[in-house]
Amino acid sequence: MAHYLIGDLQGCDAPLARLLARIGFSPSRDTLYVLGDLVNRGPASAAVLRRLMGYGDAARCLLGNHDLSLLAVAHGHRAPHRNDTMDDILAAPDRDAMLEWLRHRALALHAHGILMVHGGVLPQWDLAQVLALAKEVESALRGPDFTGFLETLNVNTVGPLRMTQALLPNLRQATGAKVAFVSSRMGSLSYAKSDRVAYRASKAAVNKVVQCLATDLAAEGISVA
Repeated sequence: MAHYLIGDLQGCDAPLARLLARIGFSPSRDTLYVLGDLVNRGPASAAVLRRLMGYGDAARCLLGNHDLSLLAVAHGHRAPHRNDTMDDILAAPDRDAMLEWLRHRALALHAHGILMVHGGVLPQWDLAQVLALAKEVESALRGPDFTGFLETLNVNTVGPLRMTQALLPNLRQATGAKVAFVSSRMGSLSYAKSDRVAYRASKAAVNKVVQCLATDLAAEGISVA
């Protein structure tokens, strides 16, 4: 029995098939851990999902940002990006089955002494905290109101980003331009509570948006806070 860890398939089914053949992967014997970003950018996102679904328990998959983006697009909470390559899923006759399977994937796994996530974790978080926080978001995504979770992210995180982007021409013409975001203590990564998961996640995400915009626009003399 072998355990294989692979990251960022991003819709590349043919290279995945060649890799699995090269290592002699057997779903009846081995376990494949796919560490997020199963879809998008590559030409065959639907084929990747069908393959992994077909492996059953032999494929343990994490959600990545591209997978969450697919869920948001599919449920009308985000417009497709011009470079997205997820139409084969969105137009597929088995679209609903693939999306349902996808939203039940994990955000963090701990197996064989290894903590597996798609991106990273704060160094001050211990294993128990990482798994507990991941489980909160997983429960929201798997619950009956998961579209409400996506809508909260869209309004509180994506909305302010898009508004800032739309106003950039005006901001660049102003002297001493400033952009102020309203966040919340509930978005602090040190505020470890378990209520209102969607709201807390959206505010934590918008804090990162602020940081990125502040970095990108500093050279243009635009302050973001």
